Amino acid sequence: MVLPGKFGKITAGVTAAIIIILGMLTIWSIARQSALIEFSTDMRLQAAVKEHKVDELNLEAQRESVLWAKWMFWATIYSIALSGGALFGLWRSIGLTREAISDNRRLGEAQSRAYVHAASAHHANTDKGYGLLINLINVGETPAAIFEIGARIRKVQHGNIENSLAERPAFQMKSWTALGPGLPPLDVRLDIEKAVDIINEFSRPIDGYVFLVDGTISYRDVYGQWFETDFAFWSYTTQTGKVTGNNKLRRPTSRIRAYQAVEKPTRRNPSSA
Repeated sequence: MVLPGKFGKITAGVTAAIIIILGMLTIWSIARQSALIEFSTDMRLQAAVKEHKVDELNLEAQRESVLWAKWMFWATIYSIALSGGALFGLWRSIGLTREAISDNRRLGEAQSRAYVHAASAHHANTDKGYGLLINLINVGETPAAIFEIGARIRKVQHGNIENSLAERPAFQMKSWTALGPGLPPLDVRLDIEKAVDIINEFSRPIDGYVFLVDGTISYRDVYGQWFETDFAFWSYTTQTGKVTGNNKLRRPTSRIRAYQAVEKPTRRNPSSA
């Protein structure tokens, strides 16, 4: 039988133990909740820090992307400029090459084409009587595929020779088939039917006047280009035979055309030799 006093002590001890246990449980619960709250807070803080770092990393990545995009943009512009410069250089090089080829071709043609002019002239006796002969020569390296010559005969004042050559009419041309290079001068007889009276008049010197013949040589080279060379000769008489101071056909000091490139001539009334 338990005594009341002893029972009270036991009850009080149990109650104290229960209270202690409940207190410890309460403290543990509070500590646990505090730990959970702290852990949760730490996790949220870490998450926030991590998110902030992610944001910073994203921002840094965006900055790097913008920087690389800028560099890529300027690199592209530079590449386009270089490509454009290279294309322009190539185009210019092709143009210069074509010009050089064209210049070389023109130079080669100029060096090798025909150059025809009147070397001299003289009054001569021919099988048809008096003849006015023009000596043509080709000093070039290739033949003149075809050439034509036309002239006029006039009586002019001695001091007016140069002025009389200023106007060049359209001559009626006489044609030949070819004139080769490196050959002796070719004697070409001019048509004199329209100048018989002048020729006869200068059978002896006429005071203050001279006998003047001037004309044009038109020829086509082997490259298909046409050229014209003018000529002019004068003398005091038209006497034939031995050349003297009176009948010698001289060149005037007037400037006349030589080897001038022209368009293909169109003749209305050409004649053949």
